[in-house]
Amino acid sequence: MEVFVDNKNIIKKESELIGSLFSFHGARVIELGCGSGAIATEIQGNFKTNQYVGCEVDSIQHRKNVLASDRTGIEFVYAGAEKIPCPDSYFDYVLMFKSLHHVPVKSMPTALSEIGRVLKVGGVAWISEPVYKGDFNELVKIFNDEGFVRENAFKAVCDSVEDGIFKLREQIFFYLRREFSSFEDFESKVVKVTYSENSMSEDSYLNLRKMYGGFSDDSGRVEFLAPMRIDVLEKV
Repeated sequence: MEVFVDNKNIIKKESELIGSLFSFHGARVIELGCGSGAIATEIQGNFKTNQYVGCEVDSIQHRKNVLASDRTGIEFVYAGAEKIPCPDSYFDYVLMFKSLHHVPVKSMPTALSEIGRVLKVGGVAWISEPVYKGDFNELVKIFNDEGFVRENAFKAVCDSVEDGIFKLREQIFFYLRREFSSFEDFESKVVKVTYSENSMSEDSYLNLRKMYGGFSDDSGRVEFLAPMRIDVLEKV
Protein backbone atom coordinates (compact mmCIF):
# COMPACT_ATOMS: atom_id res chain seq x y z
CA MET A 1 0.00 0.00 0.00
CA GLU A 2 1.20 3.49 -0.86
CA VAL A 3 1.01 6.58 1.36
CA PHE A 4 0.54 8.82 -1.68
CA VAL A 5 0.96 8.75 -5.45
CA ASP A 6 1.01 12.10 -7.23
CA ASN A 7 -1.34 11.66 -10.20
CA LYS A 8 -2.18 15.38 -10.51
CA ASN A 9 -5.89 14.67 -10.00
CA ILE A 10 -7.70 17.61 -8.35
CA ILE A 11 -11.22 17.55 -6.91
CA LYS A 12 -13.23 20.07 -4.91
CA LYS A 13 -15.60 17.77 -3.00
CA GLU A 14 -14.89 14.25 -1.84
CA SER A 15 -18.62 13.56 -1.60
CA GLU A 16 -18.89 13.97 -5.38
CA LEU A 17 -16.06 11.49 -5.87
CA ILE A 18 -17.63 8.80 -3.72
CA GLY A 19 -21.03 9.45 -5.29
CA SER A 20 -19.57 8.81 -8.74
CA LEU A 21 -18.13 5.45 -7.67
CA PHE A 22 -20.88 3.96 -5.51
CA SER A 23 -24.65 3.99 -5.45
CA PHE A 24 -26.09 4.03 -1.95
CA HIS A 25 -29.71 3.53 -3.01
CA GLY A 26 -31.34 1.13 -0.57
CA ALA A 27 -28.07 0.48 1.29
CA ARG A 28 -27.33 0.57 4.99
CA VAL A 29 -24.60 3.15 5.57
CA ILE A 30 -22.77 4.30 8.68
CA GLU A 31 -20.47 7.32 8.80
CA LEU A 32 -17.96 7.46 11.65
CA GLY A 33 -16.94 10.98 12.67
CA CYS A 34 -19.74 12.65 10.75
CA GLY A 35 -18.98 16.16 12.05
CA SER A 36 -21.70 18.61 11.08
CA GLY A 37 -23.54 15.98 9.05
CA ALA A 38 -22.96 17.84 5.78
CA ILE A 39 -21.78 14.81 3.80
CA ALA A 40 -24.45 12.63 5.38
CA THR A 41 -27.12 15.10 4.27
CA GLU A 42 -25.71 15.23 0.75
CA ILE A 43 -25.47 11.46 0.32
CA GLN A 44 -28.92 10.84 1.81
CA GLY A 45 -30.40 13.58 -0.37
CA ASN A 46 -28.88 12.15 -3.54
CA PHE A 47 -29.35 8.44 -2.97
CA LYS A 48 -32.12 7.76 -0.41
CA THR A 49 -30.37 5.03 1.53
CA ASN A 50 -32.29 2.38 3.41
CA GLN A 51 -30.58 3.60 6.58
CA TYR A 52 -27.92 6.23 7.27
CA VAL A 53 -26.32 6.39 10.71
CA GLY A 54 -24.01 9.28 11.55
CA CYS A 55 -21.74 8.75 14.56
CA GLU A 56 -20.03 11.68 16.24
CA VAL A 57 -17.92 11.67 19.40
CA ASP A 58 -18.03 15.46 19.95
CA SER A 59 -21.01 15.85 22.29
CA ILE A 60 -21.65 19.51 21.36
CA GLN A 61 -21.67 18.78 17.63
CA HIS A 62 -23.81 15.68 18.19
CA ARG A 63 -26.46 17.75 19.98
CA LYS A 64 -26.45 20.25 17.13
CA ASN A 65 -26.93 17.43 14.63
CA VAL A 66 -29.85 15.97 16.55
CA LEU A 67 -31.55 19.39 16.75
CA ALA A 68 -30.98 20.32 13.11
CA SER A 69 -34.13 20.54 11.01
CA ASP A 70 -32.62 19.52 7.65
CA ARG A 71 -31.38 16.03 8.53
CA THR A 72 -34.29 13.90 7.29
CA GLY A 73 -33.51 10.22 7.01
CA ILE A 74 -30.31 10.35 9.11
CA GLU A 75 -30.02 8.77 12.55
CA PHE A 76 -27.40 10.54 14.65
CA VAL A 77 -25.65 8.50 17.33
CA TYR A 78 -23.19 9.65 20.00
CA ALA A 79 -20.38 7.13 19.56
CA GLY A 80 -16.78 6.68 18.48
CA ALA A 81 -15.33 4.32 15.90
CA GLU A 82 -13.71 2.13 18.55
CA LYS A 83 -17.11 1.09 19.95
CA ILE A 84 -19.84 1.12 17.30
CA PRO A 85 -23.27 0.47 18.91
CA CYS A 86 -24.63 -1.59 15.99
CA PRO A 87 -25.09 -5.30 15.19
CA ASP A 88 -22.57 -7.56 13.49
CA SER A 89 -22.60 -7.83 9.68
CA TYR A 90 -25.22 -5.10 9.37
CA PHE A 91 -23.94 -2.35 7.06
CA ASP A 92 -23.18 -2.29 3.36
CA TYR A 93 -20.86 0.72 3.71
CA VAL A 94 -18.76 2.26 6.46
CA LEU A 95 -17.51 5.77 5.68
CA MET A 96 -14.75 7.71 7.39
CA PHE A 97 -13.98 11.11 5.89
CA LYS A 98 -10.69 12.41 7.36
CA SER A 99 -11.57 11.02 10.79
CA LEU A 100 -9.51 7.87 11.46
CA HIS A 101 -6.51 9.92 12.58
CA HIS A 102 -8.72 11.54 15.24
CA VAL A 103 -9.23 8.17 16.93
CA PRO A 104 -6.79 7.70 19.84
CA VAL A 105 -3.73 5.90 18.46
CA LYS A 106 -4.03 2.94 20.85
CA SER A 107 -7.67 2.50 19.75
CA MET A 108 -7.08 2.62 15.98
CA PRO A 109 -6.71 -1.19 15.62
CA THR A 110 -9.90 -1.62 17.63
CA ALA A 111 -11.70 0.85 15.35
CA LEU A 112 -10.67 -1.10 12.24
CA SER A 113 -11.78 -4.33 13.91
CA GLU A 114 -15.14 -2.73 14.78
CA ILE A 115 -15.57 -1.57 11.19
CA GLY A 116 -14.98 -5.14 10.05
CA ARG A 117 -17.45 -6.43 12.61
CA VAL A 118 -20.38 -4.23 11.54
CA LEU A 119 -19.78 -4.64 7.78
CA LYS A 120 -21.44 -7.41 5.79
CA VAL A 121 -19.12 -9.76 3.94
CA GLY A 122 -18.35 -7.98 0.69
CA GLY A 123 -19.24 -4.62 2.24
CA VAL A 124 -17.02 -1.61 1.66
CA ALA A 125 -15.11 0.66 4.05
CA TRP A 126 -14.15 4.04 2.60
CA ILE A 127 -11.26 5.44 4.66
CA SER A 128 -10.07 8.85 3.48
CA GLU A 129 -7.10 10.53 5.14
CA PRO A 130 -5.12 13.74 4.56
CA VAL A 131 -1.51 13.13 3.55
CA TYR A 132 1.19 14.75 5.67
CA LYS A 133 2.75 16.99 3.02
CA GLY A 134 2.11 20.19 1.07
CA ASP A 135 1.65 23.90 1.78
CA PHE A 136 -1.69 23.48 3.54
CA ASN A 137 -0.16 20.94 5.90
CA GLU A 138 2.77 23.24 6.63
CA LEU A 139 0.32 25.95 7.66
CA VAL A 140 -1.89 23.74 9.79
CA LYS A 141 0.93 22.02 11.64
CA ILE A 142 1.84 25.35 13.28
CA PHE A 143 -1.12 24.82 15.60
CA ASN A 144 -2.02 21.17 15.00
CA ASP A 145 0.82 18.86 13.98
CA GLU A 146 -0.79 15.55 13.02
CA GLY A 147 2.27 13.75 11.65
CA PHE A 148 2.31 11.05 14.34
CA VAL A 149 -1.42 10.28 14.31
CA ARG A 150 -1.67 10.21 10.52
CA GLU A 151 1.28 7.80 10.32
CA ASN A 152 -0.40 5.51 12.84
CA ALA A 153 -3.76 5.71 11.07
CA PHE A 154 -2.15 4.48 7.85
CA LYS A 155 -0.35 1.71 9.75
CA ALA A 156 -3.63 0.59 11.32
CA VAL A 157 -5.25 0.32 7.88
CA CYS A 158 -2.28 -1.61 6.48
CA ASP A 159 -2.34 -3.96 9.48
CA SER A 160 -6.07 -4.61 9.05
CA VAL A 161 -5.42 -5.76 5.48
CA GLU A 162 -2.41 -7.83 6.47
CA ASP A 163 -4.42 -9.44 9.28
CA GLY A 164 -7.15 -10.49 6.83
CA ILE A 165 -9.98 -8.35 8.18
CA PHE A 166 -10.19 -6.63 4.79
CA LYS A 167 -8.77 -6.94 1.35
CA LEU A 168 -7.65 -3.78 -0.39
CA ARG A 169 -10.01 -3.05 -3.26
CA GLU A 170 -8.18 0.07 -4.44
CA GLN A 171 -6.37 3.20 -3.36
CA ILE A 172 -7.39 6.60 -4.69
CA PHE A 173 -5.08 9.60 -4.60
CA PHE A 174 -5.97 13.19 -5.35
CA TYR A 175 -5.53 16.81 -4.32
CA LEU A 176 -8.43 18.41 -2.48
CA ARG A 177 -8.93 22.04 -3.43
CA ARG A 178 -9.13 24.21 -0.30
CA GLU A 179 -10.08 27.87 -0.89
CA PHE A 180 -10.21 30.73 1.61
CA SER A 181 -11.23 34.32 1.00
CA SER A 182 -9.15 35.76 3.86
CA PHE A 183 -7.15 34.79 6.93
CA GLU A 184 -10.32 35.24 9.00
CA ASP A 185 -12.09 32.77 6.72
CA PHE A 186 -9.24 30.28 7.17
CA GLU A 187 -9.29 30.84 10.92
CA SER A 188 -13.02 30.19 11.24
CA LYS A 189 -13.02 27.09 9.02
CA VAL A 190 -9.77 25.44 10.09
CA VAL A 191 -8.31 26.88 13.29
CA LYS A 192 -11.60 27.02 15.22
CA VAL A 193 -13.25 23.85 13.96
CA THR A 194 -13.39 22.20 17.38
CA TYR A 195 -15.09 23.33 20.56
CA SER A 196 -11.96 23.10 22.65
CA GLU A 197 -10.10 26.26 23.55
CA ASN A 198 -7.26 27.08 21.19
CA SER A 199 -3.99 27.17 23.13
CA MET A 200 -1.77 28.69 20.43
CA SER A 201 0.85 31.09 21.74
CA GLU A 202 0.84 34.66 20.49
CA ASP A 203 4.08 34.03 18.60
CA SER A 204 2.61 30.97 16.89
CA TYR A 205 -0.52 32.91 15.96
CA LEU A 206 1.53 35.73 14.44
CA ASN A 207 3.63 33.18 12.57
CA LEU A 208 0.44 31.58 11.26
CA ARG A 209 -0.86 34.91 9.97
CA LYS A 210 2.48 35.70 8.37
CA MET A 211 2.73 32.33 6.64
CA TYR A 212 -0.86 32.59 5.40
CA GLY A 213 -0.06 36.02 3.97
CA GLY A 214 2.86 34.50 2.08
CA PHE A 215 0.48 32.18 0.24
CA SER A 216 -2.33 34.71 -0.41
CA ASP A 217 -2.88 37.29 -3.11
CA ASP A 218 -3.40 41.03 -2.47
CA SER A 219 -7.04 40.46 -1.52
CA GLY A 220 -6.17 37.82 1.08
CA ARG A 221 -7.53 34.96 -1.02
CA VAL A 222 -5.59 31.71 -1.15
CA GLU A 223 -6.07 28.30 -2.75
CA PHE A 224 -4.36 25.19 -1.47
CA LEU A 225 -4.15 21.76 -3.06
CA ALA A 226 -4.11 19.35 -0.12
CA PRO A 227 -2.98 15.78 -0.93
CA MET A 228 -5.43 13.05 0.04
CA ARG A 229 -5.51 9.25 0.08
CA ILE A 230 -8.52 6.95 0.12
CA ASP A 231 -8.16 3.31 1.06
CA VAL A 232 -11.16 1.38 -0.22
CA LEU A 233 -11.41 -1.83 1.80
CA GLU A 234 -13.67 -4.84 1.31
CA LYS A 235 -14.81 -7.04 4.21
CA VAL A 236 -13.67 -10.64 3.72
